[in-house]
Amino acid sequence: MPTLHSVVPRLPANDVKASADWYVRELGFTCSFIYSDDDAPFYAGLQRDGVELHLSRFTVDPKTNYVTIYL
Repeated sequence: MPTLHSVVPRLPANDVKASADWYVRELGFTCSFIYSDDDAPFYAGLQRDGVELHLSRFTVDPKTNYVTIYL
């Protein structure tokens, strides 16, 4: 069986730019990349201390969305 060395979670975000900014400001992540279309950013990658996560534009209601990640 192959050994796994990392997992990169892809999290939904109503506003990718605002969410990426929050991870940078509040948790010390660095934004590795951010992809935009004519509307707004739709995908971003963030890194810190060997941890990577991605944010994907997806309309979610925080009251009914149960996506969870613990850092």
